[in-house]
Parts: sequence; structure tokens; C-alpha cells
Amino acid sequence: MIFLFGEQVVEKNPETGQFYCPQCQQVRAYQHIRLKNYFTLFFIPLLPLGTPKEYLECRSCGCSFHPSALADRQQLPAYHYALRRIMADILRATRISENNLVLMSQIYQAATETEFSSTDAQAAVQAARDDPRDLLEYLRTVGRGLNTEGLEDTLLASAQLLAHLAGELPLPHDYRVIFNQIAAELGVGASGVEALLWHLQSAIKQHSD
Repeated sequence: MIFLFGEQVVEKNPETGQFYCPQCQQVRAYQHIRLKNYFTLFFIPLLPLGTPKEYLECRSCGCSFHPSALADRQQLPAYHYALRRIMADILRATRISENNLVLMSQIYQAATETEFSSTDAQAAVQAARDDPRDLLEYLRTVGRGLNTEGLEDTLLASAQLLAHLAGELPLPHDYRVIFNQIAAELGVGASGVEALLWHLQSAIKQHSD
């Protein structure tokens, strides 16, 4: 007898409404999405796997936000927080200098199109230092509020920062392991990681030319 096992994402009917989108800075329509991943047998969902995802998704800009954004106009898109922490941990693992803080702020601004000074970068590094959670544990928490919008930009911006700091080709094995772990936590598949590493190699080459 053949048993068909697998996984399936089950989405509850999303609630809709209007909210003030901090990214658009206007009142926009949103979807309140709840996702659960289930173990399936013969395509029938049986057991929930992992932690459910829940977020608000702006139907105009596509950014996702924690549900508390309904009452908080100052909230940033969820991937911004992940990006800050990833880059802060990369700096902590390499070298924290004024030049690298400026580099972090420049890459963050390019990836998010929002203001972010070197002072903000220093504050992000300090916040990461004060957080008892390691990077992957942090991403498990933040990842519950992330949709697919912006995830590749998140990783790519981090990779570009690492490219400027490490300046090595090919990527050292330790860095490849880190990127694979980050990608797994953020739900980016192996093919996405390879694409990002290709962009990373291009960034390193351009920086060295």
C-alpha cells in the first residue's frame, strides 16, 4: 500500500478592511492573513507544523505588518526589522567601524527607500547586542509576520553588505552556512539562495574593479 505524505499551507479566509499603511502613508485596503503549515496524508491536513504566520498585508504596496499596525501608525514593514537585525549581526561578527556603519546605513536605505543614518545603524547594532536571542531565534519570531514581499531584497541587501566586508570569492563556507540558515528561517528556497549568492559574487566583483 502506498502512503502519500506531504505538507500543505492552509490559509483561513483572510479578513479585509481599511488601515493607515505606514509604508504608503495613506489609508489603504488590507488583508489580515493567517497561515498554518500542516502535515498531510493523502492530501488531507492532519497535524499543524511549526508556528502559524499572521500578518496584515497592504493591498497597494504589498508590504506585511504585524497585526498591531491597525492601531500603530509608526510601525515599519516587517522585513525592515529582519534586515536591521541581519546586518547588525553581520557587523558584530566582522568589524564595527564608522565606515561599516555608514555602509550599513547606505545599503539599508537602498533596500527600503527609507532614511537610516549611521547613528541608526549603531543603535541597531546595540539593540542586537542587548537582545538575548541569537539571529535565527529572532528571525523565527519576526518571520511569523513576513509575507514573500521583500524577502529577496532583505537577503540581497545583507549579502551586499557582507560582500563589501568580506571581499572574498568564493564565499567562505561559514558565510554560506549562515545564508542558508537565514534563508530557511525566512522561507526562501535553495534556488533563491543560489540566485542571491550569484548577485553577491557580482557585487564583490564590481566593488573590486
